[in-house]
Amino acid sequence: MAGVKISELTPLATAASDDLLYIVDVSDNTESPQGTSKSIEVGNLARPYKVYVALITQSGGLDPNITILENTIGNIVWTYESDGFFTATLAGAFTLNKTAIFPVMFGDDNSTPFHSYGVCTDSNYIELYVWNASGSTQPSILGDGNNLKCPIEIRVYN
Repeated sequence: MAGVKISELTPLATAASDDLLYIVDVSDNTESPQGTSKSIEVGNLARPYKVYVALITQSGGLDPNITILENTIGNIVWTYESDGFFTATLAGAFTLNKTAIFPVMFGDDNSTPFHSYGVCTDSNYIELYVWNASGSTQPSILGDGNNLKCPIEIRVYN
């Protein structure tokens, strides 16, 4: 759009993470000593990682129910493995040594503390462990009427 001023363009109210912006990379001098014209995705400008934030509930021996709050990683599949042990699977999504799973403490209406711990075991797989303050891992921690929602945040850095 040569000859059009930026102020004459239609404004965008909300940018998607894969929308592109114009940028001059001053560390790349292939076009000129002042830098090289490039594009950058909005999602990479705001933060240097992909993110998955969700709330997990589970009952009995069933696979967990997931409420996704934010997801720029992809379609993660959650599976119940055993009492208090769940897996998250997505082929090639979790870069080793660049994936962070944030442990959390959360509680129920009776102020009972619960804990979770996640570990990235390979690029396809994350393990999530959930237990109560006494160290008990059981399916009822996340379900069976107590309406607990275990929060999880996974970040995969560029």
